[in-house]
Amino acid sequence: MTKFYFFVGLCFVLAPICKAQTVTPEQFNFKQLAQFEADHPEMFGICKTCPKKEEENDNGWRELANDMPLPPGAIITKQVQDNLRPATPLSPLSPNTPLSPSPAPNQTFVGHVDPGNGIPPDTHGAVGPNHVVTATNDFVRIHTKTGAVISTVSITTFAGVPNTCDPYIKYDQVSNRWFYSAIDCSGNNGNRVAVLVSQTSDPTANWFRYTFAPNVPSGAFFLDHPYLGFDDRWVVVSGRKFPSGGFSGPILFLLDKAKLLASQPVSFGVDAQAIEKTAADGDAPLPVTVYGINPSPGTFYVLQNWNGNSGGNGLIRLSTVTGNIPNAVWNTSAPGAVFPSSPQPWTSATGNVAEQAGETRRLATNDARISTGVMVNGNIWCAHHIGVSASNVAVQWWQLNGTPGAPFGSVLQRGRIGAGLNNNYRYFPGIAVNSNEDVMVGYTVSSSTSKVSCGYSFRSNTTAPNTMDDEVVYKVGLSTYYKDFGGGRARWGDYSHSALDPSDGSLWTIQEYADQRLGTADDDSRYGVWWAQVIPASSLFQRDATIGAVIEPASGLLCKIPVTPAIAIRNLGTDTLRSVEVGMILDNVSLGAPVTITGLAVPTFGTSAPVGLTPSFSVTSGTHTFKVFTKNPNGGLDLRTANDTTTLTFTVAPELTLPYTENFSSLPFPPANGSAVINPDGPVAANTGITWARTTLAGRPGPAAIRVACFDYQTVGQRDIYRTPKINTSILDSVAITFNVAYQQYFGTDVPAPPNDSLRVMYSPDCGVTWFPTSYAKGGAGLVTVAGTTGNSFVPANAGQWRTERVVLKDLCSKNLSTVMIGFEAYNDFGNNIYVDSINIAGFTSASRNAIMKSINQPLPALCAQDYTLRSVLAMPGWIRSGHLRLTTNWTMELLAPLTGPETLPSVEK
Repeated sequence: MTKFYFFVGLCFVLAPICKAQTVTPEQFNFKQLAQFEADHPEMFGICKTCPKKEEENDNGWRELANDMPLPPGAIITKQVQDNLRPATPLSPLSPNTPLSPSPAPNQTFVGHVDPGNGIPPDTHGAVGPNHVVTATNDFVRIHTKTGAVISTVSITTFAGVPNTCDPYIKYDQVSNRWFYSAIDCSGNNGNRVAVLVSQTSDPTANWFRYTFAPNVPSGAFFLDHPYLGFDDRWVVVSGRKFPSGGFSGPILFLLDKAKLLASQPVSFGVDAQAIEKTAADGDAPLPVTVYGINPSPGTFYVLQNWNGNSGGNGLIRLSTVTGNIPNAVWNTSAPGAVFPSSPQPWTSATGNVAEQAGETRRLATNDARISTGVMVNGNIWCAHHIGVSASNVAVQWWQLNGTPGAPFGSVLQRGRIGAGLNNNYRYFPGIAVNSNEDVMVGYTVSSSTSKVSCGYSFRSNTTAPNTMDDEVVYKVGLSTYYKDFGGGRARWGDYSHSALDPSDGSLWTIQEYADQRLGTADDDSRYGVWWAQVIPASSLFQRDATIGAVIEPASGLLCKIPVTPAIAIRNLGTDTLRSVEVGMILDNVSLGAPVTITGLAVPTFGTSAPVGLTPSFSVTSGTHTFKVFTKNPNGGLDLRTANDTTTLTFTVAPELTLPYTENFSSLPFPPANGSAVINPDGPVAANTGITWARTTLAGRPGPAAIRVACFDYQTVGQRDIYRTPKINTSILDSVAITFNVAYQQYFGTDVPAPPNDSLRVMYSPDCGVTWFPTSYAKGGAGLVTVAGTTGNSFVPANAGQWRTERVVLKDLCSKNLSTVMIGFEAYNDFGNNIYVDSINIAGFTSASRNAIMKSINQPLPALCAQDYTLRSVLAMPGWIRSGHLRLTTNWTMELLAPLTGPETLPSVEK
């Protein structure tokens, strides 16, 4: 493929420059992506005929390199002794009395069920003030707090890199933003990394996407299994380096958090930094996410499984990163790194061992890497699964001291879940901790007598040290599961997640279970991912109300004004919520005194039906901040005020004045009148997305035009929309659009036939969320303006290589459309460039019979005679010209003086 090899060659030449790359974010709207996928199922639906595969094309699973030796001078930290610790070091860490039951889930709901095309799911998810987000190798799905699905986007569309996998998502309660990472799992050197940041706390609205190739001085490599963590200064993505297939060590990418939150570009060597290590520094590093106080400000923490049995002790490594970007240092030797130890050793490479009822073959549990860890109240909590015996994989959890100096890294608590139970397995854990030090560890549960299920264990700050309360299996497996697509390994995991709810301190976990099979074949097996929420007793208050959802205005682009606000109210208190006060603030200005909402009957953890608020309000075009808050639930003080206020941003679309002409002769692009480019496929190379862009290579009339460079696209089926601002059609009957287009088909040795790139003109009645076709849709030979084909990148050379097109939107009144946006959608078929210029939009009347009384010239307002001739000016905008017109007159007479005799109405000439 000629075009493809040219592109690769160019990147090869520029590779040394890319090591000092600047990464520029691309903005997109989640709801728009979701709607775009829904409108184009031919592009984004599950391919029934495509080959099934492991999602991660990395030779299956690249297990930990090996158990690492203890380096000279290493600091080994042991468990702090307490009087509840078993006297015999090698005895299981379990209490002498029966375990207390973990609390039952307050609610559970499905994240999604296996669509069938890949393994493993790489189960992850996070919780924000008003949303729950499921993130797997298949989808990014946004739910309400009660499990209703709001929007779903495929992982590749969302992340913007090909062959996307290894998603990781977290909510930051300090910045009120969501952070997400994923990679291209093609297995090739130089695979791209995606880091995404939400613009607000609303994940359904705008995001900013950063993508970069992990180029470092040591050379190109495949980055495997990244994790994401953050503190107040940095967002850190970790990974494992595999140049040409062999493991060569761990790596960290440090990104300036302030730059990401400000949606600004980041440059490696300025406000971003890569720190790479050799294989002597272990494998699979986990960046620890810091919530709240850090006892050592300016220090970042990294965890690794180190050695399951080093002289009879099991070791993990806790290391630090200090300094400032771009000269930060990963401290992997003493005193910056310590080795918390356990007197109970384990096996690090657990392999394919997990049993399930009804299936003799076993699931892959991989190895003991640590993939979940947080710092809360200055201490680090983490969990991983370990091999206890040939027939037992258990979860091991740790609490480590984060205090600087000698106490750093000492083991405050350590425990195991499921240890000592033959033919029982607990694997792929996720841990979450709140500020009260309530802890939830979620994991997969299976045994020789049970299906593969979702479970968790809980502990409060009053639970006996080193123990968890008894296990809860909250979603029982429905069938057997063994799916390997012929690879010989039934992939599961490869990890899971548990999350803190920033609004109420509750704890959530998302885990996998075996869903109902579709048939008897192995690959008819299906997994599902399922959420569970536990609200600890320490987090409950008698009166606690919050905003469950803001229904109007919706975040994102808004067409309809004035705004009539509407919300749902959520009760997080123990009392039934019967009344609450609700206030609104627009752009930091109060919209009046809070309104008391009565007549409610919202149970604990419930959400009200939609509630309308007053007053309605009008706003100018541009971006606005809207805050809604609750106070005085049931007439008393709200006992938790941290979750009272919900904030969202929305943008009122500018209105286009007709007639309108746009010839792209000047910058910026898109024009600053509210026009925009919708680029759902995202960046494809060198941090740029191929989409509609301004070009000065050609124009009609000139000196510029817009084009989609289909010649440079390396993937087929990409759609890109250039849209206008909104047009007020409530005062129009029809809209006429004319524009100039230029296109010549590509044909070369790399394609079997001339491709069918296409162009459609569409309209949207809801600010670009939904698009409908007009009568204009041309592609392939029907679109060409230059006869024949070419093997070169097409540039129109003269006016004769352009064509003027016209499309009309008729009868807008009958369609009841108050506003429309016009969209030019290009479809790429690996062909040639499409050019558009000189867009003209005008309103007109298309009704067949339409007459207008423009003015009345006679009679004058004051009459001096009884007889006169009626004279008026008529207009006929209707497109049928008629020789007959009936004029009906209605008279209203106002007598300014008494009548003195008989009166005769004046004669009228019609």
